[in-house]
Amino acid sequence: MKVFHTFTTLRNKRDACTIISFWSQLGDSGQALAVKLLAFFLSSVAVLSALTDQGVVPSKWDQRRKLYPDLISTFDLAEAGPAPLRALALLRIASAAKLKDDNWKSDLLEESFEGAAQSALPWPVRPVAGPEGPTAAFPRRVRKSAELNVGLDRLSLQTGAVRSMLLVDKQKAHKLFDSIPPFTLSPLTCSDSFVPNLEAYYQTAALLAKMRFSSQEKGKRERADFLHTVVLSISSAVEIAPATQMLFDQNLPSDEFSAVVGTFAQKLEKLTGDSRSFFDQLDSTSELVLKLSDSLGGKEALALLKAWRTYLVRNLGGVRCAETVDPKWAYSRWATESVAAFNRKAAHCESLPPIEQEDVRPDKVDLALPEDPITASPQEQDFDKQWFALMFGGQGKNLSDEQKSTAEWKASFDEFVNAIENLEPSGEFGSDLIWQKCELMGMAVLVAPGGPERDRVVDRYVTLLKIANMPPGMLPAWYNTVSSLIDLAQSIYHDRERILKALENSGDPFLTLVAKIHRLGPANSAARERFVGTFRITSF
Repeated sequence: MKVFHTFTTLRNKRDACTIISFWSQLGDSGQALAVKLLAFFLSSVAVLSALTDQGVVPSKWDQRRKLYPDLISTFDLAEAGPAPLRALALLRIASAAKLKDDNWKSDLLEESFEGAAQSALPWPVRPVAGPEGPTAAFPRRVRKSAELNVGLDRLSLQTGAVRSMLLVDKQKAHKLFDSIPPFTLSPLTCSDSFVPNLEAYYQTAALLAKMRFSSQEKGKRERADFLHTVVLSISSAVEIAPATQMLFDQNLPSDEFSAVVGTFAQKLEKLTGDSRSFFDQLDSTSELVLKLSDSLGGKEALALLKAWRTYLVRNLGGVRCAETVDPKWAYSRWATESVAAFNRKAAHCESLPPIEQEDVRPDKVDLALPEDPITASPQEQDFDKQWFALMFGGQGKNLSDEQKSTAEWKASFDEFVNAIENLEPSGEFGSDLIWQKCELMGMAVLVAPGGPERDRVVDRYVTLLKIANMPPGMLPAWYNTVSSLIDLAQSIYHDRERILKALENSGDPFLTLVAKIHRLGPANSAARERFVGTFRITSF
């Protein structure tokens, strides 16, 4: 009756007069039809209202819980997680093949994008390369980069949301991309160990340019304008290689492309990069710029090559880090090869002078270097020796599970695992004790024979990973450690299911969430890289 009353109550006399006048114009047949339509509408509204009041019509979330129980379970866990982990979980849910609800996908991706802004890590990084050839020590920066490149940084999460949104709503994807804040890239020093890796931004821009705009003339102009805007934002040498790749992949007609390439050339001419940023990926940067010039031809190619010459001379002839002039490092070779490649081009163009040796003689060499390599402490070396004895038994090849079934081997293995769990903070194992234990326990998982022995050590490892009230700064290292355990089981034993179940049965909501994220995500191509970054095994 309440619904009927709402539709039949007139607000004032003017409403009544208007309806009476309109009603009289309908005639008998029109009035009869109007009465039937009104009766049907009111009865439908009343029925739906009653059903909703009784809980018969399922809500949007009730329908989703019924259709996607696994995804909703992951969503519920993610709601209580740290912002970067929640953003990753929402991104994986939205990208799940089974999810067909585009409205929910769009909502998830927008929430993921917004949550990613709370990550303390701005972007992935590349560690500074070490000397070429074998090395006796493992650079600390390589291990640290594994923690920083687990996909919990703002750039990886936000560009991931944009790429997934392109499959749902191209206009929203474009809007999200435009919301990514400009990069604030401070000059690096020769003692810096990491270089920002902004490839995800330019790869996403390239994909957006291809998918967002039509192939019609107006669309081509809009695509060129979009690329022009992206190029205008370049502010560091670390952006040159990915930006060049973005332009090379577009295949725009020369008339639309000329303005974009012209702006890119101007950026090259004016950009002065610090030595650390300039030499990062110099080999691939040189190759890409020359390939781009080959694809252009004419005055655009000449302008680009002239700008590239200016860029090389200015940076090679400025202040350089010590390793860039040391032939034992790749950077020195890249400098020589880049100049030689340019001069081969210049040999076929009279208006393009070659680069002489004097042009690239450095004004100054900065002797600062990245941090010292890791040096294993005596206690760490002792653990390594125990591990080698358990793994190889002094015979130079892996022991079989049968050889590991002896009482002597099992006793040595138990001693090894117990020693890990009993480690106490000291000068050798101080503030990073939890990660040292996890690293050593990962080595124990690696050496354990299949069956109950491995199951027990996996359970003990999972117990180590249960960290209450985790500080935000610990999240990347923790997530990297958990993910490394999953990847280790898959890459070595082709059995990640055992690890995923152990995490899900741990009773820890964050460990359970990580397991569900891995179930949703594709096979991780970086598994081996993360494995190397997490587990240290020295050689003798």
